[in-house]
Amino acid sequence: MAPPVVTYPASGRIDRVTTGSGQGAGDEGDLSGSVPETVQSPATGGDRSDLEPAHPGRRNTVVLRYLLGRLAIDHVRRLTVWTPAVPVLGAALLLVRPRWAGIAVLALGVLLLGVRAGAVRLLLRLSLPHRFRPVEDELRAAVEAGKANLRVELRRVGLPSRSWHVPVFALRLARGTGRAEARGRLRDVDVDLVLPRAQLDRALRVLDEASRG
Repeated sequence: MAPPVVTYPASGRIDRVTTGSGQGAGDEGDLSGSVPETVQSPATGGDRSDLEPAHPGRRNTVVLRYLLGRLAIDHVRRLTVWTPAVPVLGAALLLVRPRWAGIAVLALGVLLLGVRAGAVRLLLRLSLPHRFRPVEDELRAAVEAGKANLRVELRRVGLPSRSWHVPVFALRLARGTGRAEARGRLRDVDVDLVLPRAQLDRALRVLDEASRG
């Protein structure tokens, strides 16, 4: 008896197992030693489940983390809005004696501007996984209006929502020993109270397209 012949359609799954006589396995009971239905096709290199979009709960968490990162960046910029004036003051003090005072203030101002820019970049990098960076502009446009609602929702569930607390919480979501606990607490936030359904669906579509691409 000739060995079974397994055919692989474009879908990557086995539709039929035939014997050397051309008879299908489904015609006369189960074929002994037949290949399981979920065998992967060499043409596709994997099961079709790999192409399915991420779990909705995980995508919602990605949206909330990114939105929290944008909110944290707003807090940092608001709290450090005065920093550009420091190097200007230092440059003005260079006109008077002793000049070392102007140099010191100027150096301090440049340092503060560097710290501010570094904090913003760090928060942005940690709030969005690398694979979603190409669609950040679309994602930002979809969720930007939800920052005010997120602040209210954070307060409702007892999460940090003030001043420096929001940036610190955003950092805890990405790093540190309390990362798992922080992410667990973020799941208490009701994303439907943060974003209108149309905007949330738009953000989820953006993430799905990025995952498939």
